[in-house]
Amino acid sequence: MKKACSMILLAGSVLFISLPLWAQDEIEPVQTIKYPHGMPSGITVKDGFAYVVNGWSRGSAVLVFDIRKAEQPIYSEGVAIAGYPKDLLIQGDFAYLPSGFGVIVLKGMKNGKPQFLRNMLLDFSSQNTTAQRAAIAGGILWIGGKHNWRAMDISSPTEPVPVLDKTGLDPAENLVGDGDMLYSWKGKEIKIYQVKNGLPLTVGKFEAKAPVGQLLVSDKTLFANTNNKEFSSYDISDLSTVQVKASLKGVISARFSQGKLVLLLEKSRIALIEDNLSELKVAKEFELPECPPFRAFDLWGNTFCAISGSDLMIFNLGETPLRQVASIPILNNEGFIAVLGNILYASVISGKNIHLLAFDSSRPRKDSCYDAVISYPSPEKTFIYYNITMSTQVKQIGQYLIAGGGLIDIKNPLKPEFVRTIGAPASAIKVEAQKAFMAQGSKLTIEDVSKLPESTTLGVYKPEDKDKKTLIIDVETDGQFAYIINGSKIEVLVVRNPGKIEIAAQMELFRACGLLRLGKYLYVPAAAASPEKTLAVIDVSNPSKPVLVKKLDGIISEGSNTIISHNGKIFLTDGNIIKELDPAKPLDLKLKAIYSGAALGSPEAIGGYTSIFAEGDKLYGKRYSRIDTWKIKE
Repeated sequence: MKKACSMILLAGSVLFISLPLWAQDEIEPVQTIKYPHGMPSGITVKDGFAYVVNGWSRGSAVLVFDIRKAEQPIYSEGVAIAGYPKDLLIQGDFAYLPSGFGVIVLKGMKNGKPQFLRNMLLDFSSQNTTAQRAAIAGGILWIGGKHNWRAMDISSPTEPVPVLDKTGLDPAENLVGDGDMLYSWKGKEIKIYQVKNGLPLTVGKFEAKAPVGQLLVSDKTLFANTNNKEFSSYDISDLSTVQVKASLKGVISARFSQGKLVLLLEKSRIALIEDNLSELKVAKEFELPECPPFRAFDLWGNTFCAISGSDLMIFNLGETPLRQVASIPILNNEGFIAVLGNILYASVISGKNIHLLAFDSSRPRKDSCYDAVISYPSPEKTFIYYNITMSTQVKQIGQYLIAGGGLIDIKNPLKPEFVRTIGAPASAIKVEAQKAFMAQGSKLTIEDVSKLPESTTLGVYKPEDKDKKTLIIDVETDGQFAYIINGSKIEVLVVRNPGKIEIAAQMELFRACGLLRLGKYLYVPAAAASPEKTLAVIDVSNPSKPVLVKKLDGIISEGSNTIISHNGKIFLTDGNIIKELDPAKPLDLKLKAIYSGAALGSPEAIGGYTSIFAEGDKLYGKRYSRIDTWKIKE
């Protein structure tokens, strides 16, 4: 348990001030389920661990997957980093990532447990741009920016030492290292350098047939893949007479791995070259399944890993035809949760698809791979509010879930089946008298769900939107009236006759994401986008004449994404925490408990909770790629 407090820095000293609102012990999760999250760009496999370089709008991370049992890959979190790296270089127990904001150094690469070591910050001036590319040769890390290449001695990785700010290398060159040799390419020109005393000395150069897009080096053979997809090997044992030894056409990209060449070919194929690499004689060739183009790939034994779209795909190359043994979605948006007994469901959008994830919370789990996942196209475009994708709400109705506009059969909870689409994706779904009220951004839809899997649309409220400000985020209803958040307004709708929905009242308020109706009061917490951080209390005893009776200041500090009630308690999100309020005095809510989550530095620590759910004595909160479970304070 840890005390919450405020920290103020004064002239180099730290002053801790306990605030009345925060005079609470923070309740920590009893269980946390995590899943891979972000936008993958690169992958490197070493010693049975796949390291996926992963970036998204609020930060980046290196995610780690244990693939020693390829059919049961284990996600083991990873490490959060700054910047937007695309790939990493591993040398021994250390990894180096040019990230745009410097070079990130990680340690622990031998055991699949990387830890942040340091960020080698570079000069941010226009002449010394931050790191974009990197190569290792001669014990030197060569760091490429827009205007130059710089050099850092990494013979002691924990204490890198600047060697050269001006290496003499052309900033337009691309580098790859091997031992004490550097190889560069720019257009058709290929140069070879030997690193002596920290300096790159030119020892040879020649031209390829066409502009080069990629270089690889193995022993005394250099491999160049040109922009016209011709892959050639060059014997560089005698730099005075460099000649093409062999060529292959139709090669998109290539990679060395465990003494083999792996080639990604046109027409959805991959090829392996296992012996006498310079002769480019293909030993095995495989047809790939229909999938988005591979962004990056690597090989460990017979296990082939690739980034395809936003998925980590794993194949067994020891069988013919090629067999896919696993596919792990790496998702780059928030989502909503629902709980059915021991099964936790999360609905997340990635690209144009909705993914419904299922986790069995009853089994001991060190890993966080999904127990089940199904994907289906989003029936309509989802909508975003304050950088949060809101339209993936999950609602259980009997043996079905409505999630992201899809109707899912969960009769077998860990084998969910997509049935059909059911309207547009919704940010809120409330059910009253077998009618589902769905807040869908541009509209409110009322659906008869009494005979699922069949349903009937009873009515749609779609306000005029000349200024394009309509954004229906949340809804509450008693069956007679519906209360909605529409942009910065609270609207009261008469819904007795869903086929003829009428506006009963409108009230201008502030930006909000959630609302809760208890008795005659509506509680509306301000969202993070609102400059006014407060909790409004609205009297709706006469729904046609709602009255703002009070604003409860001091409860919200960061902004709230959602608010719910459970067993006579109110729970609302406030940035990185969830607060429990006592509604015994409706106009004077008292803070009873604070529920906290991720530690700073983990890939899941960025951003606040976007969805909460309560069942029995448990509270659940979703925050990016983690679902936390707490025991509710008695």
